[in-house]
Amino acid sequence: MAMRIRPVGREIRSAAYSPELPVRWLLAERPTTEPEPVPFWLSNLPAYTPLASLVRTAKLRWRIEHDYREMKQALSLAHFEGCTWRGWHHHVTLVSVAHAFCTARYCPADRVVPYLSRLLHPTWYTIFVMGSQNGVHNDFRGTAGGAVVQARNIGKVEIHAACEPSPPQHVNMAPTPPTPFIERTDMGKLLVEALLDGRDVVLCGAGGFGKTTLASWAGHQVSERFAGGVLWAELGRKPDDMRIARSLTALTEALTGVPQGMCASARSAASVFRAKLPDQPVLLVVDDVWSKADLEPFVGAGEQVTLLVTTRREGLLDGTRIVVDAMSDAEGAAFPSLGVARAGELRDRVGHAPLALAMLSGILDSLVGRDRHAMTTDEAVNKLATELDELGNITAALDKMSDADVPRRIAKTLELSLLDLVESTPEGENCRDRFVSLAAFPEGEAIPYRLLQRLWGMGEVETRAACDKFISRYLATAVGPDGLRLHDITRQALRGMEPPQRMVHASASLLDVLRPPAGWHALACADGIAYHLRQAERLDELASLLRDMRFLAARVIEAGPTALEADLALLSDARQDDEYVGDLARLLSQEGHLLTEGGLSQNDIALTLESRLVSRPALTKEVRNIAEARPGRGLVAVGPLPDRDSESLLRSFTARESGAYRAIDWHPDGSLLAAAGRGTLEVIDTSGTGWQQLWSQQIPDGTVRDVRWDPDGEQVAVSTGNVLSVHRAADGAETARLSARWSSIAWSPDSASLAVAGVAGVYHWVLESEVPPRQLPGGGSTELQGQTIALDWHDELGLIARIQTSDDEKHEVRLRRWANPCGTRPPEASADLPGRDGQSCWWRPGGSTVTLDMAETALIVDSLTGQVLWRHTGCAPGGVRWGPDGRHLAVQGRDAVLSLWRVPADSELRRGVPPERTTRMELAAPVDRSSGDCIAWRPDGQVIATASRDRAIKLWRPKRTGGETARPISRLTRVRWGPSGRTVRVQTVEGTWLSIDPWNPQAGTGEPVSPPARDLEIAKLRKESPNRLNVVELASDGRTYAVGQSGEPLQVVRANGAPGVDLFLYPPVEWKYWCSIDFTPSGDQVVAVTQDGDGRKTLSHWDLARTTRQQQRHGPPLRRHQQPTAPSTPGTRRPSLGWVRRVNASEKHVAVVADPGIIGLYDLSDIRPICWVRTNAYLSDAAFSPSGEHLAIVGVAGFYLFAVKG
Repeated sequence: MAMRIRPVGREIRSAAYSPELPVRWLLAERPTTEPEPVPFWLSNLPAYTPLASLVRTAKLRWRIEHDYREMKQALSLAHFEGCTWRGWHHHVTLVSVAHAFCTARYCPADRVVPYLSRLLHPTWYTIFVMGSQNGVHNDFRGTAGGAVVQARNIGKVEIHAACEPSPPQHVNMAPTPPTPFIERTDMGKLLVEALLDGRDVVLCGAGGFGKTTLASWAGHQVSERFAGGVLWAELGRKPDDMRIARSLTALTEALTGVPQGMCASARSAASVFRAKLPDQPVLLVVDDVWSKADLEPFVGAGEQVTLLVTTRREGLLDGTRIVVDAMSDAEGAAFPSLGVARAGELRDRVGHAPLALAMLSGILDSLVGRDRHAMTTDEAVNKLATELDELGNITAALDKMSDADVPRRIAKTLELSLLDLVESTPEGENCRDRFVSLAAFPEGEAIPYRLLQRLWGMGEVETRAACDKFISRYLATAVGPDGLRLHDITRQALRGMEPPQRMVHASASLLDVLRPPAGWHALACADGIAYHLRQAERLDELASLLRDMRFLAARVIEAGPTALEADLALLSDARQDDEYVGDLARLLSQEGHLLTEGGLSQNDIALTLESRLVSRPALTKEVRNIAEARPGRGLVAVGPLPDRDSESLLRSFTARESGAYRAIDWHPDGSLLAAAGRGTLEVIDTSGTGWQQLWSQQIPDGTVRDVRWDPDGEQVAVSTGNVLSVHRAADGAETARLSARWSSIAWSPDSASLAVAGVAGVYHWVLESEVPPRQLPGGGSTELQGQTIALDWHDELGLIARIQTSDDEKHEVRLRRWANPCGTRPPEASADLPGRDGQSCWWRPGGSTVTLDMAETALIVDSLTGQVLWRHTGCAPGGVRWGPDGRHLAVQGRDAVLSLWRVPADSELRRGVPPERTTRMELAAPVDRSSGDCIAWRPDGQVIATASRDRAIKLWRPKRTGGETARPISRLTRVRWGPSGRTVRVQTVEGTWLSIDPWNPQAGTGEPVSPPARDLEIAKLRKESPNRLNVVELASDGRTYAVGQSGEPLQVVRANGAPGVDLFLYPPVEWKYWCSIDFTPSGDQVVAVTQDGDGRKTLSHWDLARTTRQQQRHGPPLRRHQQPTAPSTPGTRRPSLGWVRRVNASEKHVAVVADPGIIGLYDLSDIRPICWVRTNAYLSDAAFSPSGEHLAIVGVAGFYLFAVKG
């Protein structure tokens, strides 16, 4: 109903042009289900407007929203990425014209033509009229070509090809419909029309009614409509997070044509998939979805993505709902052998379910079409009908998996199929047993023929022939050329029909035939061994297997630490009181990164894992075959290593590209971590049990200074010495850039702008504007009298800047605050503090104080008065950060301790109440001075991320601790053995030399001693050299020495007293730097490591006794070994090395110490690597004992001792 009224109100009266209030229409709608009108509209349309026009205008909003949705999803209205006003108008105009054209084609000509004749230019009018007369034709019987690849895990694949794969043309992953395919005419037409219209569709119904078949058929029918491709993923019942991640990774591979690395979680895989979606319509089919949580990673992939879901559950997705139920009688009769008159009763008894009908068709075909049975069709139908009545409710368990309102006859059909296997195959019961054994394998996984061949004790051809019997009867599906898969319904039905012992027996039989004589560690592929041991109830054997060092190393080298963690979880579920399982899983999560990076071999993995176990005596006692797992030669840790982190460590992972991290920051939702190093920005997903790099971007022109997420989490900004860039969170695409020297950045609370600091001062940059950054009032470097090195933006108090001033007389840190950075007022002086060094400046959340680090001291400063309220010495650069609640402060110290302080309110701080330390966590290594912002709180305050120059990010869960524990000596730079081999002398970073017991380095802090004479002589040689030397080394005789300069040959001066250089030693390859050199104890052999311009290292060996003076200009090494710097390819197993810190030689071996914490042992006789061992901290020096039986190593974490075997 409608009436004319004069609405009142302050806003209406102020807007009126005359004293009299305007008359307006009041339109009200009263639904029949409501006692009174619910929606109301006010309108200023003229008084003569008809009621129909009023209603049509009021409801026009929904039509407009629908049109906008069509223009966005089908015509790319929202995909304009230009930057000019004219270009935007061109784009919107063309989209509007295209929408009008589509409307003309779909609407009746008698409705659209008169309207267009009044609206359009005559030329456009002619085009649209022609389009509207053509009509629309949908072909529901088309065929599709191309390869069919389903998104599922098919095992481990190693690609060794050196060529780049070409991008795929048109992707269609929809499986080919089975033959014969029975078309569902009405249902198919409704499905195709919805997909062509770009609507999401849900195919719902009970299992076995053909949802998957119908979806695959539709995928081929609408393939041309979706230029971006037809993608297919199958989930199954209760898929774990990794299975969903594998499906999404397979979709990404299909889109890009490039093999993708395995993601650590479904969330990270979904982010990668969405970033690779083309700017074209895509049909995404998600098959066999059982829960809304499983579907979530696939929803909302983009406006051009149309979703087709098959499920047995209601309410998983808003979209066109199509119930896939029983076939009609005509459709069922189209199956072979089911079209005869007597088969109608049989079709009724199995509920007209497509899967059941297909099975029955296969059974009838075997009974009728083979000489062995030679039944007529009527005889076969009568026999089947009789047996269906006799079977009864044998598989009631299958009924529980179906919806309550659907007739359940599939279980009976399955039982008949099993009987057919017995009666129609020569093997009889053996054939049935083989089929049942398929249900013993994990759900949803492809079953390789090679495993079935071993399980059944048959030849390869015979195994494939046996599997063809199952595939031809629709009992299983072929998965490529190497395996098959059971339908989940069939698998669950078999497991419900058969006694549990059948599955136990099948797994036990498989284990018996697969077990190598040497043990499970010798099996080429150990995937699924733990699963079958668990299912076979061989828990003792599983527990023993997971305590075998040989298997642990083999499993890690095959599938990584996360696979071993999954195996441990299987045992943990069965034996929750097994403490070993939890302890080993904790070791893998804390130190598993040492086993994944660097291309270690299986022997290297065993040695590294053994060295980590030494610090955990309880685990060491449980693990067996430690000596058998490592080779006859190698480095074996003697005593606990000094680089173990606190038990508060949750997980750690190593940088892939950034090297030493300079800055890290958490995404606002706490799932992503942005980490920046030298020239690289990485975004890492930490939401899963592991971690996964989502994307990385090369940041040119300098070392990264700062990285910050915007408050909305849509963008991340990174600054370097020469450029500031903003990147999209989804895929890392650069959206904005400034070229200048920038040191710090801070986002505005609304994410619309950035405050940036550089050499010239402090600027305000509005991202969406084409206006260049504006210098803040009073924000020039001259006005600020120094360089701004840190910024932070408070929601209420505004922007604060840290300025470092420096002249010949004094150093000062100044804090300046802009209450409104968008305004015109100059900054207020917050504090002027004497001091230098430091990198950070952070507002206290919800407070008015600021924390910063300065001269290795953490400070809390009152921003209003400039008063220092609290200070704590020993802080690492950038190692101070407020917790998100503003009540806790994390301080990372140079003493390798991460401390948490509970800070009282600002008012109490001003009264002198000091913060209280609540948590102390030991770090594996102290922080290096070169690190940047190295600490960040997760937004929920439950996890802290730390990073430093050791290339690792570590996630900590703060725990309240008691008293502090004493640490052994750390931050060592040099090591020398005493002549007796009973003591060693080590040099600290401060330059002090200490004498310690190598067999018990934990005892005390060492006795101060004088520097070794050898080191004093080396220092003297460096000082006397007229040129800058890369390396200087002195032989054991104290007179022969070698020196090396960049690009020059190695000069050896012998101890014969003759003046000048005796030998010039040349590396065998082009080199740029001498990394390290050393003499053997006898002094007649030299080893050296060189590095070329590309970072490749070469270890070379010279025998001085064989190198005469006549050969001095041609002094090539006897042997050399080149070490790559890039990650090794599968099969090579050579670690990627950073800078080589030290090379040391005995009479039999050569030790190489390189970044990041890698120790290599070589055989001196042929310069071939014996082993590599990873540590948890950076190393600096190494020295063999006088006997050569032990190797002492020092680094930032302290002292290491290894026994040299072989």
